[in-house]
Amino acid sequence: MGRSVEKSGKTVNEAIAAALAELDLSIEHVHVDVLNEGKAGLFGILSGKTAKVRVSELDEDERVPQPGYTGVTAAGADDHSGEDELSADGAADTDAEQEGGGPDAGAAYSGAEYDGEYSGEQPYDLDYEINRAIEYLEEIFKGINVSADLSAEPTDEGFIINIESDDSGILIGHRGETLDAFQYLVNLYMNKGRSKFIRVNVDIENYKKKRESALIRMAGQTADKVVRLRRNFTLDAMNSYERRIVHSALQNHPKVETYSVGEDPNRKVVVTLKNRGGYQQR
Repeated sequence: MGRSVEKSGKTVNEAIAAALAELDLSIEHVHVDVLNEGKAGLFGILSGKTAKVRVSELDEDERVPQPGYTGVTAAGADDHSGEDELSADGAADTDAEQEGGGPDAGAAYSGAEYDGEYSGEQPYDLDYEINRAIEYLEEIFKGINVSADLSAEPTDEGFIINIESDDSGILIGHRGETLDAFQYLVNLYMNKGRSKFIRVNVDIENYKKKRESALIRMAGQTADKVVRLRRNFTLDAMNSYERRIVHSALQNHPKVETYSVGEDPNRKVVVTLKNRGGYQQR
């Protein structure tokens, strides 16, 4: 063997491509030793372990196609010879996968593996989809060292996952922000590559139902004060879900109306007397 170089990258293929560029060789002219396959970080967002390879130049009589890496070219090369680029496991990254046909590290927590084969739209099997969502959340909770019991029940647009945990305060977060993040992530994961949207709601020990009741009660009390004192009241900042609850609670009130002001995450609801407060778009 001739020259040898070690390179790192987000994936094995990225590391190989960097090594090929430095050696100015093609994949058929080298031997690849994978020193570390790398690992995606939590949620596929936080940094994980990088992949590392050793790429060595072969003598002319040793040159044979490298199994699993035939399509890899040097970093920055434009010519792919009509072949699909390969992912770190040697499987072709087709256009369908890149546009949503299968999972990727940026869209789903890597620990929640899908056992079947991604080939476009999956049949809508409620039990199967529920199990996928629960397994995904369980892997997230495992990654942050939180124990929780998860159950689910169907809704008109999908299903709701109910969580019970001794660490419910941690999972809910300030005004439900952490809970909203879990719901956002699981919806991204579940709807990757689907044409029919599955809505997955996530609640912890009926927090959302209790919060909704509290917001409706607060909206009514604020409306009473507006009528009694004949002046506007601005509520604390809320997320869009909570603002909709307040708007809905007062939309049929005979004497007050609501509108929103400010920008997220500091957007607030204003309750004002009708025909007095200057209604704005919600």
